[in-house]
Amino acid sequence: MNDSMSVWELNEYTRNLLENDILLQMVSVSGEISNYKRHSSGHIYFTLKDERAKINCSFFKNYNSTLKFEPQNGMQVTVSATVSLYSRDGSYQLLVYRMASKGTGLLHERFEALKASLQEEGLFSPESKKPIPTYPKRIAVLASPTGAAVRDIISVTGRRSKSVEVIVVPVPVQGEGAAAQIAKALAYADNVLDADTIILARGGGSIEELWAFNEEVLARAVHACKTPVISGVGHETDFTICDFVADLRAPTPSVAAEIAVKDVKDTNSRLDEIMSSITRNISYNLSGAKSRAEALYSSAAMQSPKRKIEDASRAADNIYEDIISVIEDKISDSKAQSEKIITNISAMNPYNVLSRGYAAVYSGQKQIKSVEDAKAGDNVLVELSDGRINCTVNSTQKGKYGG
Repeated sequence: MNDSMSVWELNEYTRNLLENDILLQMVSVSGEISNYKRHSSGHIYFTLKDERAKINCSFFKNYNSTLKFEPQNGMQVTVSATVSLYSRDGSYQLLVYRMASKGTGLLHERFEALKASLQEEGLFSPESKKPIPTYPKRIAVLASPTGAAVRDIISVTGRRSKSVEVIVVPVPVQGEGAAAQIAKALAYADNVLDADTIILARGGGSIEELWAFNEEVLARAVHACKTPVISGVGHETDFTICDFVADLRAPTPSVAAEIAVKDVKDTNSRLDEIMSSITRNISYNLSGAKSRAEALYSSAAMQSPKRKIEDASRAADNIYEDIISVIEDKISDSKAQSEKIITNISAMNPYNVLSRGYAAVYSGQKQIKSVEDAKAGDNVLVELSDGRINCTVNSTQKGKYGG
């Protein structure tokens, strides 16, 4: 006979014990809110913690609908709850049915105090914001090398443009000393890497997990940076001190990459629009000039007295020829200027270069610009105007082809 219990049976038995214990049915617990989330269903989930412990809490819609305030991370609260257990995960939790605010928590107070101080000092002022380059050649990304944030940025930039070089500067994104290390890496990216744009990137988390980006040492490093900085830290609802100091705040790391790198397809479409506009303007001006010249000739002939028609006609012929000559000169100059503009615009399109028989060679995310960037055995990607070729390097040789 098998007297063992299933995991589900054990968890259900424990849950019933907890929920039927009179002492645990109406407990009052005080602590600080973290990991706060309001679900689309209206239910609220958060962690209640103090200096030594924490517990998960569920605050269902039928109970939280009477709240007179919006809870937030860092807030000190007292909850009335029933102690329970989530049978599926075996996790101990509080089922909250009432909440009262005790004011903001220590971290939230520190955040607001530093925010007010730096704002008064002028670190958030619009005048201190640097414009983000429209067409960067190199972007430095300060992020955890193993996190989802850096993978998202590399994926987005690679999809939007093959000509932008992405340099990942690995940094710790949470924990003791993380802010100082990020500040040091930021100075390195600003002074050594010759990047056009710097992205600070990290996924979402609680106020504790994001705290490195709320430290004064990092805020001042961002403000002192000569290179434009985009803050892509956390999710859309997460705000850090770095968001306010940076030149631009993005709601997520992926959006930071989209802001930093323009889509080459959008650029090509814009070039086509410019060329079409130039062509339409030339045609419009030519048509209008001819119409005005013909009208001038006709009116001069018709309004003259009969005895002066021949003289007026000859004068009109001369005027017409002079006008047409001036118009043709203007149109010729406009066409030359337009062709020069179109040539310059086309030269900006990397695919026009590739269509002339050239190729771009990449090793991973890095473009190979010198024979010293490749060695025998390397796998490389050759970008042509109509596709890509995956190759393996057999050997390398310095010097120009045929030289």
